[in-house]
Amino acid sequence: MKTESNPFVVKHQYGILLKRGIPVTDFVTVGQQLPKGAVLNAGIASHYDMAACMGMPDDLAKWEAEIADEIATLPKERQYLEGTDWGISSMTVFAALAQNPINRQTAERKLGSFGPDLPADPADFGRCHRLLLQFPGWKERLPEVAKAYPNTKWKHLVPKWEELTKLYEEEQHKAVHEQLNKINRDPEIS
Repeated sequence: MKTESNPFVVKHQYGILLKRGIPVTDFVTVGQQLPKGAVLNAGIASHYDMAACMGMPDDLAKWEAEIADEIATLPKERQYLEGTDWGISSMTVFAALAQNPINRQTAERKLGSFGPDLPADPADFGRCHRLLLQFPGWKERLPEVAKAYPNTKWKHLVPKWEELTKLYEEEQHKAVHEQLNKINRDPEIS
């Protein structure tokens, strides 16, 4: 299979985008054709509403920087929605706290069948942390996330947020992972 003739593959100077509906065998074949060290980038894929994005880490960083420049003039909430630094847990926070109702609806659509959810690991927590840095005042509003999603474990996560933030900022990622894992997996916490 050649990527040039595959209707599910969109080539870009910095990598490859894969359209939704791509057969799994084609997905694997495209990945095998890339140089060793190529990675997936969910943020870029999301920006273009694609299934996946693949490329070399340095090239993908350039691509993310170009996207950031393209969206820099958008209102702050739209920048977040169109940006590349989000995951299901950070979009859960955004969906609960965004001021603009259209942006909240867009966030809920992006969550799809995956959310709402809690951060599962330090990378997820980092995206939530950076979101809260972008929107001063939202950290104090985290109890609203628990209220918006009462059937999740957010009510158990919110009281531990400061402790997790401190551990994350101190780069104690193993401790962050252990704390998140306990909240996410402990059957006693429901």
